Amino acid sequence: MNERTLNAVLDLTEERNGLLEKLKLNPNGLEWCLANTDIADRVVRLVFDGIRASHSSMPSLSIVATGGYGRREMAPYSDVDLTVIPLEETHAELDSIIRELFHDLHLAFGTYLRMDVGYAYTLVNDASGFDAKTRTGLLDSRLVAGQPEAYDSLMEQYWDSFAVGEFILNKVNEREGGLKKAAFNCLCRRA
Repeated sequence: MNERTLNAVLDLTEERNGLLEKLKLNPNGLEWCLANTDIADRVVRLVFDGIRASHSSMPSLSIVATGGYGRREMAPYSDVDLTVIPLEETHAELDSIIRELFHDLHLAFGTYLRMDVGYAYTLVNDASGFDAKTRTGLLDSRLVAGQPEAYDSLMEQYWDSFAVGEFILNKVNEREGGLKKAAFNCLCRRA
């Protein structure tokens, strides 16, 4: 991470710490979550822009927020769920750029902002094989940084291959499993 990016991340860390203090004094729900999400977005863009500035031949990438982060509903201890999508999967510098990106995101979020970051790396042609969990996360996705072409291509294939009935059955089964587990845990506590 270059010095300019690091200094900007440190500024955003202070801004988030102030936001956390405000929450203690005046809990305001969605407004707070939106401000917290905005800070995370700015960090992702800073890291991406810092890496782009250091590579003369940057491949086209989309960095996408998913799940609660994609919905802009980041609570104080929410994690930052990202999906990185390259448009040119055979680009010569892609592997080193992705490693640098993941390293800098972990440094920014994990070390400075003290937020967990999770990421997926997916290719546009992988969309038809997504499992239910991945499909669910992408329902609430949005582009945060990079170029829109890879994200748009992925989402086009995502929707073209979306088996609605199968997806709903998977969600019903997932929910039933969660309810059974909760009931079991409740019974165990009573014993």
